Amino acid sequence: MRYSAGAYTDIGTAREKNQDSFCVLRAGSTVRGNVLMAVVCDGMGGLARGEVASGTVVTAFSDWFMNDLPVRIQECSLRQVGDIWTEMLYGLNERLKDYGRAENVRVGTTFSGLFLMGKEYLWVHVGDSRIYLFREGKMNQLTSDHTVANRDRGRESADARRGNMLTQCIGASRGLAPNRGIGRLKQMDRFLLCSDGFYHRCRPVDFWERIEEKMESGTDMTKICRDLSRLMMERGERDNVTAVLVGADEGRKYGSEIWHRKLEKFCHRKSFYVNQKLFRTYSKEILL
Repeated sequence: MRYSAGAYTDIGTAREKNQDSFCVLRAGSTVRGNVLMAVVCDGMGGLARGEVASGTVVTAFSDWFMNDLPVRIQECSLRQVGDIWTEMLYGLNERLKDYGRAENVRVGTTFSGLFLMGKEYLWVHVGDSRIYLFREGKMNQLTSDHTVANRDRGRESADARRGNMLTQCIGASRGLAPNRGIGRLKQMDRFLLCSDGFYHRCRPVDFWERIEEKMESGTDMTKICRDLSRLMMERGERDNVTAVLVGADEGRKYGSEIWHRKLEKFCHRKSFYVNQKLFRTYSKEILL
């Protein structure tokens, strides 16, 4: 299976900082065929130093892909990758809480991660960023928002004023319970990972129709993400906006695959060839 991707992030019209971070890493020539990882993290705007939280998590997963995965890939199943990611999120949650206590601040970030290997995909999720799957003319939201509104839906005691508050995030949750799922890829599957600033001002079916139209015309995937992000801001979105679009196909190449940053690097373990990299974090401070 062949994978393509594009990504875009914008500070938005009202924020002083872009607290979103993302990465897309794709490797070929592995013993398991092509692999791709995409991660979107939205640092919590209501908490201090959200960009530190999102940048730390994205950097940790990028390092895992570059350094740990090449050693494990020969015997690693998607279920095992899911276990590894979950343990990483537990560790990052504690690390960020320790940082917050030391600095006397509260930090937190969402996490939405996608991993493609061969003809299967894995997703792992915490918070209210989202992952959508577009397949055979239908759209499916794979993730469920970890918000008070979602938790209290149908309850008489539901408080609309607190509806957007998160019930889980990395760095500010006492008990973390990431959601995850595994599925089989089909021809022409497309995935969209996005922060909440991307979907507030547009019904998902609307941006699906725009994505479908632009991809059929061969538009570059990064340009699709950029155009849709700007559309959200034109409609009044004030938050940071981030979108990552991923396509899976056995033969077709989506667009011209223009990347913000290219990396060609051999990791001389298990013939692991990282041939494309998108990485963006706005924090100068990363917890190691």
